[in-house]
Amino acid sequence: MTAYEFDTTLDPDYPVLTRGNAGEIMPDIVSPLSATVFFPPLERGWRRSFTETWDVMDWPQCPTTFAPIVGGRFYINISAFRRLADLTPGTSPEDIDRTLFAAGGITLDPYETPDEPGYAERGERIAATTADFLEHPPVDRVQAEHDAAQARRRAGRASRSTSSNEELLARFESMQPLMESDFVTLFIGSSVSPVALGSLQAGLATVYGDEGYELGRRAVMGTGGIESADAGRAVAALATLDGEVFETEFQRVLERYGFRGVNEWEIAAPSWEIRPDVLRRAVAAVRAGGVPRDADAVRDETLARFDADDVRQKFPELDQWLARCATWLGIRERTKATCVLTINEMRLDALEIGRRLADAGALESADQVYFLTFDEFRDAARRGSVDLDRVHARQAAQASLDARQEPLFAIAGQVPPVEDWPRKADAAESTDADELRGAPASPGVASGRARVVRDAYADDPTEPGEVLVAPITDPGWMPLFVGAVAVVTEMGGELSHTMIVSRELGIPAVVGAVGATTAIRTGDLVEVDGSAGTVRILHRA
Repeated sequence: MTAYEFDTTLDPDYPVLTRGNAGEIMPDIVSPLSATVFFPPLERGWRRSFTETWDVMDWPQCPTTFAPIVGGRFYINISAFRRLADLTPGTSPEDIDRTLFAAGGITLDPYETPDEPGYAERGERIAATTADFLEHPPVDRVQAEHDAAQARRRAGRASRSTSSNEELLARFESMQPLMESDFVTLFIGSSVSPVALGSLQAGLATVYGDEGYELGRRAVMGTGGIESADAGRAVAALATLDGEVFETEFQRVLERYGFRGVNEWEIAAPSWEIRPDVLRRAVAAVRAGGVPRDADAVRDETLARFDADDVRQKFPELDQWLARCATWLGIRERTKATCVLTINEMRLDALEIGRRLADAGALESADQVYFLTFDEFRDAARRGSVDLDRVHARQAAQASLDARQEPLFAIAGQVPPVEDWPRKADAAESTDADELRGAPASPGVASGRARVVRDAYADDPTEPGEVLVAPITDPGWMPLFVGAVAVVTEMGGELSHTMIVSRELGIPAVVGAVGATTAIRTGDLVEVDGSAGTVRILHRA
């Protein structure tokens, strides 16, 4: 097996890469269309963020890639992020390690501050920029970009089927630069939100010791404004309806949230409006009754404890950081939704052209359009011809890569050949551990029968009272949260989707429980301690 056609060359000066939260953004093999349409503006947006928004590095010293593809998978360049964290007030390389991945028992070598002229002054400039963002959050900018993305969505729904191929292609191409600008705003939210949460936790730790980190997580539960959690609540509300009322409301949910889906940053992955059956299955699974949960009560109890312990005397900035967490966690999720809105419009425009190519016999199915590069897609839209042999070869390469389990970390110059990566089928037979350790994600303890879900579209959804066990979750997994009593994922960090949404909904959760989908089997009785970060298998099915 050779390297993937779209793998990128790694930078030895910024060598450490992680799947961490990258697997949450794009868990599957990167499609040819995504590799050539999405990744170039992603890289440009990242470079702008590290050289213009924050003075992390100068342009010539930038990594050759911030978002490399290795063995077909998207990785994050954690070396660059550790430098940013070292320079940013209120955070550290260790904090960013915890944010980007929280896999139990895995640590990186300590970060060494470079002996670089002007490094301290660079840190002062970053501190000033970060302080300005905290004091003046770009709420209007974030909302304006989101509103513009929603307007493009409405325009696409109104005109897509009647537009010519040239019109669809022009619209598709016009949105590529928007990916770059949307990502720059997302990066602001993704960079400042961990500073806000980390500062809240650090302040509470001066009062309560290590318990302060847990209390910080409890204090931000159910604060509202979390875009993807709102989608989950809308799906849960559908389970209380039936008949024509249900159908009417179902269409409204699709119209509002149909741009979301599993692997939603991947152009080739179907969103909910392409696969509405996924939402119908999820609603059917929770009709028997959702899981009672009260995130507000947990937060209120925690805030009452702060009052009783007179915390504000020892940590006067408590209310300031609570407010900043509410603002910035919401900004982070809203900016992600804006990016996904743009990607989904490109996805739908490409699929419409794919349908026309399939109707003309140039493709065997519409979704094969995603196996074309950007240049090939342009040519196919204009000329109506496709090299099917090349498409078939890429489909076979993707299936072969998908059978392998990628490493959580990749080091430039030390990445083993893909053919040496373990097969997923072999890993599924491996462990019989009765306790797994990950990272605390959302407070609380809950027990229930496990439901192991590797494919949120194909596997059976969770039923009320079950524990969702998954490799990783993104907003497209939200329907499966509705009936779950707890969530366990193999990947994720302090600000992963699993953590943010579980806290917002009041669901106990553990992330970074490496091997959970193989150690735990559907039907096992498990106990999830989201405060301690442990998962115990109480009884085997």
